[in-house]
Amino acid sequence: LSEGCRKGSFGDLKVLGKQMRRAVIVRGLMGEPLRTAGNILRYLGWRCREYVRPNGVMVAVIGPDGSGKGTLIEKVNHFITGPLHFPTRVHHLRPGLLPSLGSLLLGRKDDDAPVSNPHAKEPSGLTFSLLRLAYYTLDYVFGYWLVVRPYLGRKCVAVIFDRYFYDCLIDPVRFRISLPQWVVRAFAILVPRPDLVILLSAGPEVIYSRKPELPLSEIRRQCSEMGRVAKYMGNRVCIDTCRPLEDAAQDMSRAILSTLEKRLR
Repeated sequence: LSEGCRKGSFGDLKVLGKQMRRAVIVRGLMGEPLRTAGNILRYLGWRCREYVRPNGVMVAVIGPDGSGKGTLIEKVNHFITGPLHFPTRVHHLRPGLLPSLGSLLLGRKDDDAPVSNPHAKEPSGLTFSLLRLAYYTLDYVFGYWLVVRPYLGRKCVAVIFDRYFYDCLIDPVRFRISLPQWVVRAFAILVPRPDLVILLSAGPEVIYSRKPELPLSEIRRQCSEMGRVAKYMGNRVCIDTCRPLEDAAQDMSRAILSTLEKRLR
């Protein structure tokens, strides 16, 4: 261990740490089996408690294209993981446990990556829209328990989503879904609710000037729809992104840390 630190071979320390941990457990079981077994059971109990009641928080950032989601998340992520040394994890849209439908059916690379023309493709019919929505729901449900929850319990203090399932209600055309809203809301009941939803608001004209990918009328509709859907989101905070980036990032950081403080009480 000291030799690796002296040479700066920090990439090998993770493997070396696992080897040292196994050696300590084996030595303990050979020397003091009952005491070591008790310590292992207490450790496993502690890990189970972390999973049942995680210390971290799940945050979803919602807003139209051009509202500043990616820039703000990057700024806040740097702030939290920098001076505070609190690790975070960022997901785009979904937990990503299941592959995207495009890569699964057509062999495309990543169908959930940010796109420059979100309304380029026509919505699917009723059957395929229902299948697509059900597939996304499965990824949110199982992805939360198998991907997000373990990180919230032990590895990080915040998992931040750039978009979330609620976007299927706000902008269904982006996801090629043509279903009545009550159907999408019924599936939303199954999706784990974030501990905090951050709604990014700005004037439609400001959003259009930043990212004129969609017509101004569509941006106005999404802003209005976001206000109506907000009642299904639980704990939420609205942040005005027309202000300077530093001010908006500070408000977003305070909202996350305040939610985290309530969780740790």
